[in-house]
Amino acid sequence: MLGKDLGPAAASTRVFAWLAGLAGLSLVVLVCVQAIRHDESDALVALALVGAALLVIPLLYERLESVKVSATAVELTLSKAIVELGAPKAAQLLEGSGLIGMVESYEFVRRELAGPSYKGARIRLQDALVNQAASLSRTQKVDRDEVQRIFREGLPLLRVLTLGLMEGDPSLPDASVVVSAIATSRTANEQYHGLVLAKLLWRNLSAGDRAAVLSAADADPRIAQDTDRKAIVEELRHTP
Repeated sequence: MLGKDLGPAAASTRVFAWLAGLAGLSLVVLVCVQAIRHDESDALVALALVGAALLVIPLLYERLESVKVSATAVELTLSKAIVELGAPKAAQLLEGSGLIGMVESYEFVRRELAGPSYKGARIRLQDALVNQAASLSRTQKVDRDEVQRIFREGLPLLRVLTLGLMEGDPSLPDASVVVSAIATSRTANEQYHGLVLAKLLWRNLSAGDRAAVLSAADADPRIAQDTDRKAIVEELRHTP
């Protein structure tokens, strides 16, 4: 029910915002269904981006209604969190690329599809985010210190997202980031991407850093139980 204090124009705007949000939700659900069916095409990522953009419209509208907005930008919750970590340039870049909207949509989907039967779909969607982040850092300059700060202090999903940025631009991480992603990973997917990053950097790592990576991997029994992660560790172990 619309508030009595809303005029016709404001009421129409609110209705449009929520219809856009519903359309975005429908697209996000479609992306989930296709991910479950192992569709990992570029078209699926494009649908996720469109759905993300539509889904945040009602959130943006409510924020515009409830707070004063600066003349230059509107900061949604995740962007604000990144800024507060001390990474304003990264926040602006991620916001402008649409990745922030995708992450917020993914978080919504993750909460709604929390059951074990949807685990594969959640991982594929998260990997799509990582791939988008990698594509972004291949074409846009990202501040190295900010990316590492987000990784060390950010939420679990932000840690994975920054690993994607590092995969796209291997100059962003150092060996300590790689070891941390493996030894103190918040999620299994973070650990997987930490190992992917180790593979990308392997030939440039010192003997000591390589030993630290392998030691971290050997110390975690979860890796031996996962085919993909175990395969990467064995490949690293036999790479000169």
